[in-house]
Amino acid sequence: MSANKSVQIVKKDNRLIEAKYKLSIHQQRVLFTLLEKIHSSDDDFMHYDIDIGDIAEKFGLENGKALYAQMQEAISDLVTKKITIQEGSQTVVMAWLSYARYTKGQGIVEISFHKDLKPYLLQLKNHFTQYQLSAVARFKSSYSIRFYELLKMNEYLGKGGQFYRKFTIKELREYMQLDDGLYENFKDLRIRVIEPAYKEINEFSDIHIVDIEYLKKGRAVSDIRITAEPKNQMMIDVTEDAEETTEVKEDKTEALQALIEFGISEETANKWLDKFDTARVMRNIAYTRARQQEGGVNSPILYFSKAVQDDNGLAWYEQQQQQQKKATKEQQGKQEVDDKQARILEQEKQESELAISMFEGLSELEQEALLDQMEAKLKKLEKVRFATSRAAGAAHKERTYAVQLKTVLTENGFDLTN
Repeated sequence: MSANKSVQIVKKDNRLIEAKYKLSIHQQRVLFTLLEKIHSSDDDFMHYDIDIGDIAEKFGLENGKALYAQMQEAISDLVTKKITIQEGSQTVVMAWLSYARYTKGQGIVEISFHKDLKPYLLQLKNHFTQYQLSAVARFKSSYSIRFYELLKMNEYLGKGGQFYRKFTIKELREYMQLDDGLYENFKDLRIRVIEPAYKEINEFSDIHIVDIEYLKKGRAVSDIRITAEPKNQMMIDVTEDAEETTEVKEDKTEALQALIEFGISEETANKWLDKFDTARVMRNIAYTRARQQEGGVNSPILYFSKAVQDDNGLAWYEQQQQQQKKATKEQQGKQEVDDKQARILEQEKQESELAISMFEGLSELEQEALLDQMEAKLKKLEKVRFATSRAAGAAHKERTYAVQLKTVLTENGFDLTN
């Protein structure tokens, strides 16, 4: 990341973004602060002084002894952390840092990146992703950072519009470095990892997640497909030293090719691109193509020429955005209903588990008395099946009778709200 006047830009090789590693949120913040000190012209790492107070200010943290202790612990652990990068058929394992030196009582740490990271952070020309630090500075979860960067990698594919990224559940767990046994149940993975990241990205970053699709094979979720789009109010210039980024050049190349396909000469097309900014040209290209598909364009050249001069595509583009926002709002409403239902089911599960635990902690006579009360609440046909389950010692565990179990426990003075 380099300091571009007041704008701080994070810039990473895509192989680094897709690497496998596990860092805490404080360790991510330390790395961001280190990256800020790298300049686009640097060809080697230096020894960087990190001020804990500066980290507190940059990320909106409360400065004090507690933060200093947390950061010292995070940095000490970061020195031992490994990162695994896939290089074609080869797997490369390396360290993040070469060393960290503390100055006692000053709140300053001298740190240097490991030399093996140079190809992934210095002199980046192609296949990299960059974004404004403020887009992630308010994140509270390291999962949010990982999700954001993996999505941001694909933003250029949307050419200013929607883009998506698809993960298998196995890939997602590897990217997030979730240990075996942690959030193995998909509902836990969704509630603990995916949804908090979704909310933070939409609230704080420069992209907006429009939709999350949970794709199934049989009854189990096997993949997720996340669709996102840039937020217009946070579109930023992330060029460095007045040089065009690879993405900007790719946009211009695509715009040039589209104009040529309309039958415009390359010379004239370049004049259009010199006269109007690429975003204006691109939206009016999209507008002209949309009208072509509707069958309302006889001459794409003339239609585009008038459209780009009057910027007719702007109103169309804004209408598309409004429709997308409406769809997003509907999706968020559906998500809120799903979240509420998930919370209800989770509460019911916890109450059932507590009820079973309480029941099994009673004496045999007390258990029999409660089972009699449960049976009394059942209809005649239900009592036959209940008797069979009771004889097997399993009636109190069956979901079929969970309501009756909780009811009789509550009626007998047991508290299931703990």
